Amino acid sequence: MSIYIYFLIATCILLILFKLLLDTRKNNHLSLLYSNQEYFQNYKQEKIPKLIIQTWKDHNIPKKYDYDVHSVKMVNPDFKRLFFTDNDIEDFLKKNYPDYYLTYLKLPVLIQKIDFFRYIAVYHFGGFYYDLDMSATYPLNDLVYYDTVFPIEQVRGSCRYKRWKTLCNQKVPIVLGNYAFGASPKNSFLKICIDNIHYNIDKLIESQNKTHNYVYSTTGPDYISVLYHKYPNKNTIKLLENPKSTKDHVFGKYAKHNFYGTWKKKR
Repeated sequence: MSIYIYFLIATCILLILFKLLLDTRKNNHLSLLYSNQEYFQNYKQEKIPKLIIQTWKDHNIPKKYDYDVHSVKMVNPDFKRLFFTDNDIEDFLKKNYPDYYLTYLKLPVLIQKIDFFRYIAVYHFGGFYYDLDMSATYPLNDLVYYDTVFPIEQVRGSCRYKRWKTLCNQKVPIVLGNYAFGASPKNSFLKICIDNIHYNIDKLIESQNKTHNYVYSTTGPDYISVLYHKYPNKNTIKLLENPKSTKDHVFGKYAKHNFYGTWKKKR
């Protein structure tokens, strides 16, 4: 009789312990589930504001840009658009970044000034910059969760060509585009892009010439590509691949660059 009682007691203790074990595992599983959900929610948090920044010398935008400007608005209806004329740019820099304004004035080529400003504007506000000759093809909504977004313009060409001399010396294999990009406000990569121009302005002036390659390597796509290659936190930058030929410059599936290239003539 006593053995039977001991058996019942032992069985009850085992059942209680088993139930406690199940409850503990259930609580741990729920805790992990909620933790993962919280991580996912944080990961999906918007980092880039829904804002598109564009510039032109004044408000008299040529007719040939009508379709492109309209497409940006229509394809991204929930994005605000911020437009700057050359006068707006100067007013903005004088008010918000007087030191950078002095650098802006010193840059010898107009498109260098515009390059410099576009980095500052996106750094200040966050959002996306689009050249005025970008035709939008897909909404930007799924890119706002990244910290920084740049397009791959093309694979670097042969080192025999003068255009690629800087990139070859730095062993940079790809060229990033600056005709369109996006970033969070006060973005660390854009800060490097801005300050590297700001603190080396005298060298830029000393080496100035009127070639396109000079612009590419001092403020343009080659310049950005070298800085990206050196940047230690590349994992924070989303690169949009160019699925087409190197003759087409695209912002992934989101927009196409139409190569009006007015800076190569006169803006």
